[in-house]
Amino acid sequence: MYNSAMDEGNINRDRIVNGESVPEEYFCPICQDLLWKPRSCASCQHLFCEKCLHMWLENSTNANKCPFRCQPFEERRCPPYVHSLLAKLNIYCKNASFGCTATLSYDKLEQHEKSECQYLTQRCSECDQLVLVSKLNEHTQIQGLCIPQPIKCTICQNYFPKHFFQNHFYQCCEMKINNLIERTNAHQTLQLTADGQQIPINPGMAFFQSMFTMVQLFKEQRQFSQLPTSLKGLNAVRQAEEQNRSFVYRLLITLKFLLINWSKIPFFILIITLGNFLAAGILSLGCFVILSNWTFIHIHHGSPLLIILVYLLSYTTYVLLQIISDTNIIFYVGLCTFLFGCSRNLSIELLEMNILFNKPIICIIMCCLQLLLMKIILLLLRFYYWLIPIYIATTLVTIFTCVLAYIFYRIHATAAVPSPPATNRLIMPV
Repeated sequence: MYNSAMDEGNINRDRIVNGESVPEEYFCPICQDLLWKPRSCASCQHLFCEKCLHMWLENSTNANKCPFRCQPFEERRCPPYVHSLLAKLNIYCKNASFGCTATLSYDKLEQHEKSECQYLTQRCSECDQLVLVSKLNEHTQIQGLCIPQPIKCTICQNYFPKHFFQNHFYQCCEMKINNLIERTNAHQTLQLTADGQQIPINPGMAFFQSMFTMVQLFKEQRQFSQLPTSLKGLNAVRQAEEQNRSFVYRLLITLKFLLINWSKIPFFILIITLGNFLAAGILSLGCFVILSNWTFIHIHHGSPLLIILVYLLSYTTYVLLQIISDTNIIFYVGLCTFLFGCSRNLSIELLEMNILFNKPIICIIMCCLQLLLMKIILLLLRFYYWLIPIYIATTLVTIFTCVLAYIFYRIHATAAVPSPPATNRLIMPV
């Protein structure tokens, strides 16, 4: 519920000793507060807070563009004289209203407010107020002290009470995506090929487009305000992502988050492992298509390389199956996949929209089916290598892979041939 990290920035003129004498260019044009960890644009030389600039660039509409519309955008360190001027400023502690009388230099302010101040505070994510750490329980338990603020939906631009916002935002996302799909379908309906045939709608592309749009909507909402969630400890996971902490740190924080929300562990195990398996499959297919095209474009060097590579992979698979049991393969592959997924940036709020989120029994059953599928695949591989001698088995796999690579190459070559310009015509009723 609370964010223990320092409120980066939020230093207005009132907190600066003799703040009226500080030039306007040392205030961020995005948040209007004193520059915090400043960065600059290589083109226009304007200065921004590091966090403000990164939040600006994360918005898909501002990609590779600075707030002053310089394009392409290149981020640079601010000039040394800016750091020199900021280091000379004296700033009142943010906890002055609670009794802290300290005045600190710009460079020492963060350490003081995070650990050294006698009046340590945290910002409540419910009501957005600074609260003394010693009175956190009192703030949440006594009725009337913590009054949640309404949250603005970045899609429809309306404000909603926190307990209504989550359902509204999910519905708003669904309507936005449905409208986008309808516009895309209508646009494709109006496009005809050169021989008058309607261009077929690709359901796979529509699915990935809807998922990408949903992720972008969640990112934009998170930039503006925290999304309400029923999960505990989510703030620590978000802070680790925003601060780009190490792989091990993010892994441990995510595992702690899962233990706190132990009733959702089956769901996260299913989604994380299944998502990583699908991502690995798509990545492998993409690499195979690229390798296939390169092989047949550079036929003299590519063909021997493809044959050797596939033969080695096939023989290595045979050797691994001989020395490692199915149980160990399933355990270590599943464990590595899950741990790797835990260390990545998870759109946890997006996962809460999944229909399986509150159905742990179904998640457990699907996890068991996933393990059973892996066992069946391993048994089929063992049966294949047992039925056919190894040198013949690897040769057959190599031949099959080369044929498949040639098919992919032909498909790509056919698609790359320029077609006559199509005429866009409206389908008029007869």
